[in-house]
Amino acid sequence: MEVIIKLHPWSWPEKPWKRVHTDFLGPYKGHNFLLIVDARTKWPEIFVMKSTMAQQTIKVFQQTFARHGLPRQIVSDNGPQFTSDEFTRFVSSAGIKHIRSAVRHPASNGAAENLVRSFKRKLKIMLKNGKTAQEAVDAFLFEYRSTQHCTTGETPAKLMLGRQIRTKFDLMRPDIKKHQEQAVHRQERNARGGRTTQFSRGERVWAKNFSRNEPPWTEATTEQRLGPVTYTVKLDSGGVVKRHVDQLVRGGALMTSSKPEAANGQDARQPARRSPRLNRQQA
Repeated sequence: MEVIIKLHPWSWPEKPWKRVHTDFLGPYKGHNFLLIVDARTKWPEIFVMKSTMAQQTIKVFQQTFARHGLPRQIVSDNGPQFTSDEFTRFVSSAGIKHIRSAVRHPASNGAAENLVRSFKRKLKIMLKNGKTAQEAVDAFLFEYRSTQHCTTGETPAKLMLGRQIRTKFDLMRPDIKKHQEQAVHRQERNARGGRTTQFSRGERVWAKNFSRNEPPWTEATTEQRLGPVTYTVKLDSGGVVKRHVDQLVRGGALMTSSKPEAANGQDARQPARRSPRLNRQQA
C-alpha cells in the first residue's frame, strides 16, 4: 500500500540571504558546477568548479560571503564535501547552521534542485551552440536574475538589490527622462517666441502696467532678480512690483520714443482696438 506523505515546505525567510540552499551539478559535459540560491529572493550564484573537494568548495563560499555576508543557515545534501570535517569547521567558525537533507531525498533541498534543473536545461542548449561553460553560466545568471520568479512574483534582482537590473529590453522602453527634457526644451523654444531675456540690476525697462485707465506700459528700473524669469522693478510712478520677463521690455532706443513694442509688434501704449459688435453693445 502506497503511503502519501504531506508536503512540508520550507518557511520563507523574512530577510534576504538568511538561508541559502546549495548543490553540485556534474560532471556534465566535462564540467562541474556549484550552485547556491537564496531562499527568499531566489538570487542564484553559479561557479564552474575545477575541483569539488571540500577545500575548493570552501573557497567559493568565502568569495560569495564576501559579497553578500554570512547566512544563518546553509542547506545541502550529503555530498562528501559537505559532510567533511573541514567544511563542518568552516561553517561552525562562521556561526552558520548547516542543515543536511535526508539521504537520497533531493526534494528536501528543493530550492537547489529546482535551480539545478533549470540551469542544466539551458546549459545543454548553450554548450551545443558553442558557448564555453563560463559564458553559459554568465548568460543564465543574467537572464534568471532579471526574470520574474513564479514563486515570489518579482525578479531575484528586485528582491536582492532593491532594483531591477538593466537589460536589452530597456532599450525598447521609452526613456521618460529624455522625453521630459525634450518637452521642456520645446516649451522653452516655443514660449513667447523663445525669449531668454535677462536684465541687470538698475537697468531701465518698460514694465507691464495692470492699473485701470492707464497706459499698458510704464517706465521702471529693475531692482532684484527673484528667479530665472522673475524680477522686482521700481516704477517711476512709485511702488515696487514683481514682473515676469514676458512683462518687461528693455529700454534704450525704445525708451526715447516712449513707445515700447509689444510682443506682436504693435504699439504697446496704444489701446487695443475694440470690435464693432462690442461698441454697439455698449452704445
